[in-house]
Amino acid sequence: MYRLLIILLVMLIAGCVSNNRNETGHVNEMVFNIDPELLGDTVYVKDKRFVFQPPSGWMQLPDEIFGEAVRQMTQAIPDDELFPTYPIHAFLRPEHGSAMIVSEISIADTIYDTSEALTQFQKRITDRFTEEELKTTDFMKDGIHFYQYLIQKEDIVNFKFVFANTADEMFQIDYIVPASVYLQESRAIESSIGTINLINQ
Repeated sequence: MYRLLIILLVMLIAGCVSNNRNETGHVNEMVFNIDPELLGDTVYVKDKRFVFQPPSGWMQLPDEIFGEAVRQMTQAIPDDELFPTYPIHAFLRPEHGSAMIVSEISIADTIYDTSEALTQFQKRITDRFTEEELKTTDFMKDGIHFYQYLIQKEDIVNFKFVFANTADEMFQIDYIVPASVYLQESRAIESSIGTINLINQ
């Protein structure tokens, strides 16, 4: 089962937007239905200025396994990658192999601000998938501008959320679920997304 997560981590670097805006171009606020019974313990990523809760029953990957996964992923990053992605937390649902992966997105020196980075990152994602495989949107939640990418490929559903913290550092949270259990896990995933919040330092 842990081997599956290592494979998923490596897939993330190989590779979500009809915009969720009203007629004036304003980004709409999204409200999530949060069920505390479907959530695990709160994770404070204090040095990265945000907090979240994984779905209940999604176990944090042991340090030695996580370290090996990150090592393999780092080795697979091309030297010319504009947005190398480095996992900082990973959670696995052992029963069916669903995973939640929290990553920091490093920005190449040639990109000068977060707005440009988000635009180029979006193009990078949309260029790698067909319209049938990728559905995208953006929305506001508790003052955070989220970019959402729904990738459906073969038997896997990948919800990818990209956002910036108060220091303009970029992060990516992936929920990767077998299509066969997506409906079963959708309420827990929605609850987890609703707990992502920024913290001030």
